[in-house]
Amino acid sequence: MRIQRTGLVLALVLALGGCGGALVTDPTAVPSKYPAHGVRAENLDVKPRKSPIAVGESVPVLFLEDQKGFLVSTREVSTGGDALLIFQGGWTSPEARPVYDWVRESRTMTEGRDCEILLVGPDLPETNEKIAASEELKVAILHDPSGWGARVFGLLTGNDATRVDGIWSVVLGREGRVLAVERGLYDISDLITVLTVRPDPRPYRATDLPFQN
Repeated sequence: MRIQRTGLVLALVLALGGCGGALVTDPTAVPSKYPAHGVRAENLDVKPRKSPIAVGESVPVLFLEDQKGFLVSTREVSTGGDALLIFQGGWTSPEARPVYDWVRESRTMTEGRDCEILLVGPDLPETNEKIAASEELKVAILHDPSGWGARVFGLLTGNDATRVDGIWSVVLGREGRVLAVERGLYDISDLITVLTVRPDPRPYRATDLPFQN
């Protein structure tokens, strides 16, 4: 699992900011229409989007805690190789079982393709650790309590919602750009195609501009 190979970088992040960095609970620190609970201070500079992020756009830099307590950077994960983020509503959602089954099956089929799989949801790290062990997932499960990460990718637009409706899959390319965005889970052959046939980055230079609401 590539997260082990990026452990030094993650350890540096932890040393500088601390995995237990303050969560922003001051309602004045976050736009009033977004939930303030559980938003990491490091993520406040990354603006939420009103629509799903597009293929070719730069990967937003988010810091989310995994089930082991490590602070994982989306940019760092994607620069070491491709990464697939699966946003889902948590272990109590009806989509949890299909997601867990898909992860177990797809890990063997994507082995050797240098593609990290990470789940993103609202569950606490300790809950995610139990899920990873009981379901034998062997992937990072990232804690996004307020849905801020999903908002940054444009997957959560309701003012009061804190978790995605259903499942979203976002493929992050090692070039630091989004390779694909899909509602639901990828057919494994489609995912392999996405990883093999990479989009030409030249048409997307305009997307380097900061996102404007």
